[in-house]
Formats: sequence, C-alpha cells, structure tokens
Amino acid sequence: MLLTSLLPLRSTPTSIPDASPRACPALWRQLPVLALGGLMTLQAQAIEVWHSNTVFGGQGQCVATLTLDSGLEEFRQVKLQAAVLDKAGRRLMTQTLDLPSIGSSSAERFAEVMLEGEALCDEQLQLQITSATAVLNGKRIDLLRAGQLTARTFRPMPIRISTPATAAAPAPKPAAPAGRVIDLHLTAAPQLSQEGIHIQSAEGRHAMYAVHASEAVWRAFQKARAGQCLRLQVTPEFDFSNAAHISSVSPNCR
Repeated sequence: MLLTSLLPLRSTPTSIPDASPRACPALWRQLPVLALGGLMTLQAQAIEVWHSNTVFGGQGQCVATLTLDSGLEEFRQVKLQAAVLDKAGRRLMTQTLDLPSIGSSSAERFAEVMLEGEALCDEQLQLQITSATAVLNGKRIDLLRAGQLTARTFRPMPIRISTPATAAAPAPKPAAPAGRVIDLHLTAAPQLSQEGIHIQSAEGRHAMYAVHASEAVWRAFQKARAGQCLRLQVTPEFDFSNAAHISSVSPNCR
C-alpha cells in the first residue's frame, strides 16, 4: 500500500543574506558560541513509517499493519490521522492511530499500529497520513510541518518453498510363501472355550490355542457340526497348535 503525506517531507531551503565577516563582524565574533548552540539543537531523527502487512480479520474486515522506525529517537504520545484512498483517489475511510511511545531504547526502536475496516480488503489502495503529532523533548510538535515523518518504500521479499527430493522407493518385500489347504472331516462338533478350540476329526484330535483367532474363524468352528467337512486355508507354519494361523474356514470341502 502506497504511503503519502499532505505536507512535503522536508521544508524548502530559503535564501541566506550576506553573512561575510565584513558585513556581519559581530556575528563572526560569536561564531564559537553559535556553533555550540547548533550542536545542542540538532534536528531529531525522523520517524519512518511503512505498510508491512494486511490480513483478513474475519466477518468481512481486514487489518493493515503499519510499522514505525524511530531511529532511536524517543517520541511520546504519537498520534497519526490516516485516510485510505482507492486507486482513483477517493477517500474510503479515516482512522486515528495512537502510539504511547517509541524509541525509548533499542528494544523499542520499532513499533506497529493497525488499521481495521472493510475497505482495507480492496486492492490498489493508498494510505495518506493527513496529520501527525508527537511529544519530543517535552513539547508537542507537528511531525508533518517539522519534516519528522517520512514514508519508507517497503517491498516484501519473495519466498520460495523448496520441494524435498523424492526418496527412493523401498525395495519390494519378498512375496510370502503360499498358504496350505487342509480338509477336516469332523466326527464330532468342535468344542470351544475361552482359550481354545478342540476338534475331533477323521484326521485326528487337535486342541488349538485360539485367543488370537479371527472372529470369522471362531464363528465358523462355532457353527460346525459332526459329519461336516471344513476346508481350512492356513499359513505355511500352521501345525494345529494355534488357530491364529488359520486364514479362513469354508463350511464345505467342495
């Protein structure tokens, strides 16, 4: 956002009358004293101000942040009157910005003030400082007339986000060995307990630990009856000791 003020930043120098030693001998005799007085009344460092950010504040409002740099000169009771203009120069809104103090130490060299309003959500705006006052060395001064407020041109630094290098794909895991199929011809209905499944079949008697068996496997044995053939899909390490190694149970062997 472009910052401007209603008055020039510095006053135009006026013409100086002849002050040669011949024309003003008394002035030259007092030159050392005048020089010392001049050193004691050097003009204070001007406050620099710039638009540093605008964010959407919700409910159709935006917030613009102005940053001020005191140059380590202490100013108190800073009051700025700001007008927001559109690209055609029409005034959209005005706002008074108050800052209790700035520049009392290196930690307080910079300060921020904020404007809030719906008009700030538009693009191609200008911000005009129409009046500015502050207390300097115990006296309230007009910062615009004294040339003590200047607008700094601020250009944000572009930010680039680097894309991380793509990691090499992990090596494929070796395929698991194929499972086995076992048919059980039940001679009695399976007996189920909290910890195991007891089977009597033409292939033999088996007691399998079943705490980690899947619910589907558990229900298949729960529904099985004497004379039924169950087809088990099992892992290669299955040995009738642990039902967790049974992948699935089919209620028939066809």
